[in-house]
Amino acid sequence: MGVGKMSTATMPTATGRRPGKPGLTGYLAAESSRIWHVVRAWDKTTQLLAGSAGGLIPWIGVLFVTLPPDDMARHWSTVWIGFDLLMAAAFAVTARLYLRNDPRVGIMAAVIATLLVVDAWFDTSTAACGLDSAEAWLSAIFVELPIAYFCARLAWRSAGALVDPQR
Repeated sequence: MGVGKMSTATMPTATGRRPGKPGLTGYLAAESSRIWHVVRAWDKTTQLLAGSAGGLIPWIGVLFVTLPPDDMARHWSTVWIGFDLLMAAAFAVTARLYLRNDPRVGIMAAVIATLLVVDAWFDTSTAACGLDSAEAWLSAIFVELPIAYFCARLAWRSAGALVDPQR
């Protein structure tokens, strides 16, 4: 097309609007849909994801104060604090994607499920005998693995949305 020429698809109509551009009704419908997604989003899934992200922050503080600096490996406390920071970030990103109804939420949910299983594995494998071991097993059975299962199911359910966005 030459300079100054408009295709018929972009030429204004008699009302002055270009075809395909929504008027006030279309704008209001889009806004109400966007607002509905935000209101809908704080369901139990978002509460679990965001709560897990926020709940890890005080736990990281406990680890910072209580973990010896080099129990079994050099920089032992740095390893665990860094790992939990990674999990907190993954939970926060997943909650944000879920809030936005973004189909990529399944990818992050799979990441969290993997991180939680690894966390449970290393907690139970490296715990000292006695109370430390009991705490690791209780945390794995009642916290980490159930949330990992929940996130794996979320990932599985979301996988279809990546393949078929209309789903």
